[in-house]
Amino acid sequence: MTIRMRLALLICGLVAFSFALSAAILAWSARRASDAQVESRLTAFNEELAASAEHAIAARNLSLLAPSARTAMMERGMLFLSVSRADGGTLWRAARAGFSEPLNEEGVRLALAAGRRPKSSYESSGASAWEWVIPLQARIETRKGTLGADTTGVVLRAGYDAAQLRREASAAAAQAAGPALKNLLLAALACLALGFAGAARLSAGFTRTIRKLLTGVQAVGEGHLSARVQTSRADELGELSGEFNAMSQRLKELEHLKESFLLTITHDLNNPLSAVTGYAELLRSGTYGPVTEKQAAAVDRISEGGHRLAESIDNILDLTRIEAGKMPVAPQELHLGTVVQTAIGPLEAKARELGVVFDASAIPDDDAVWADERALQRLLSNLAWNALRYTPKGGRVSLSFRRGPAGTPGEDVVVVEDTGAGIPKDRLSRIFEKFSRIEETAGAARLPSGPGLGLAICKRIAERHGGRIWAESELGRGSAFFVSLPRNSPGSSARP
Repeated sequence: MTIRMRLALLICGLVAFSFALSAAILAWSARRASDAQVESRLTAFNEELAASAEHAIAARNLSLLAPSARTAMMERGMLFLSVSRADGGTLWRAARAGFSEPLNEEGVRLALAAGRRPKSSYESSGASAWEWVIPLQARIETRKGTLGADTTGVVLRAGYDAAQLRREASAAAAQAAGPALKNLLLAALACLALGFAGAARLSAGFTRTIRKLLTGVQAVGEGHLSARVQTSRADELGELSGEFNAMSQRLKELEHLKESFLLTITHDLNNPLSAVTGYAELLRSGTYGPVTEKQAAAVDRISEGGHRLAESIDNILDLTRIEAGKMPVAPQELHLGTVVQTAIGPLEAKARELGVVFDASAIPDDDAVWADERALQRLLSNLAWNALRYTPKGGRVSLSFRRGPAGTPGEDVVVVEDTGAGIPKDRLSRIFEKFSRIEETAGAARLPSGPGLGLAICKRIAERHGGRIWAESELGRGSAFFVSLPRNSPGSSARP
């Protein structure tokens, strides 16, 4: 998911949440207002019923309440209406068919004692009821046996269907809040549209700067340390761009410092090393007089060590140039047999000395590959020398060639196999790393080891050609190294 989309979703999510919260508050407020309105209407209606009840009591005809009760049951959801004495006795009652209310002695007592109008809720006869108990001003005469007459307070009890009243309140709330909710929805849609537009505009600037940073990172990764990110932003992305430019500058300075150091150190090493190998050759040739057999052997070791040291220095320089992108690779059509003989020719004398056979008979004389001649020679020489180091006396190092391995007809593959010590399978993924060493086979090496850069150089040369290199091996059963080279036409451009 892109940054633009994330910002848009975040802004729209916040807008939607705010409007959803506003709608919920509006609906809750409308419901509260509707509930209060319903209760206010019932209170006013109960006052009218109380006045009618007092009039009926004064007229000594409580049946006058019947018309009002019937109308309320049909239009206002009334469950029952009754006139009761303080002792709970019912003087008159009208109720919806099948409904029976409890006595509610506590409500009657509170209404008469404190003049309050208590409201209570309860379930009865399968219905949920809201009941009001209203004290009346009238009093009813009662008789106490033969002792005379007395009067008692009277209350009016009115019960309503709570479920019906809730439905009416909900409908009223929906009707009251409907236009406001509609306007709120329209405003929400407008704000969402503005949010998307704002997020798109805001993220467009972010995306442009991030793409510039990505391009700069890719350029630095490819070795172009002069890459810079141009931006006029004054926010965190601007600071990040500035830090990237400063990093690129420091990397360029370090690269110059490294190159200068390597040139200096190799010059300082090569000059005395050339003198050592040169004087060793003069001693071996007898220029300074005859040498004994032991002295000649010692001189040979000095010369060989000098050549190996010179090769290690060349490996370091070549790897540095390759990684810095300063070793040009110019592919051309080459006869593979000629390249192989040039690469392994200098090693054949050492192979005979170690009792190892070099076999390149499987390399066809007339087959051509598309590669840089010097680079391919260096790659094959490194692979052959590495095989020679770990192959025991009587062993064999073989070179072969095939086209289109494993269903990839667009590749030519050169294979270098040996019958040496082999490589543990779990270490195969690391052998092409710089300075890599295989401890399990260190004791099997028959020649001095270098800094561990030969296979790393092979990998980078193969990749510079657009190819690849891999190995198949098993400890104690030899190794096979495969180098694939893409087929190209003579019109293909050379890699820098």
